[in-house]
Amino acid sequence: MTSEQVHTGQSAWRAVLPVGDTFAELFYGRLFALDPGLTKLFRDKMIEQGRNLSVAAANAGKIERIEVDVCTLQAKAAWQAAYAVHSSAMLEEITPRSPAPAP
Repeated sequence: MTSEQVHTGQSAWRAVLPVGDTFAELFYGRLFALDPGLTKLFRDKMIEQGRNLSVAAANAGKIERIEVDVCTLQAKAAWQAAYAVHSSAMLEEITPRSPAPAP
């Protein structure tokens, strides 16, 4: 990640922190609604999992601080799926929409 990407990601995460628990519930609720099979990859409660996102966001520019032992193939797949869902939702919001045709 570039330092600009780290800064942008961390800034966005800080904006979410005041409603972090709600964000975690909504984020993982949507993720599991799109792919229910992912639930087996997460052992923690979703609020706790959301707090784990804070650790990841805080250390985005210092990947060496995150233990290599926790980066299993299952964890990698789960994160890839989570990012795919998240980025898709973000792209959908910034993609210009065509005006509805006149009746």
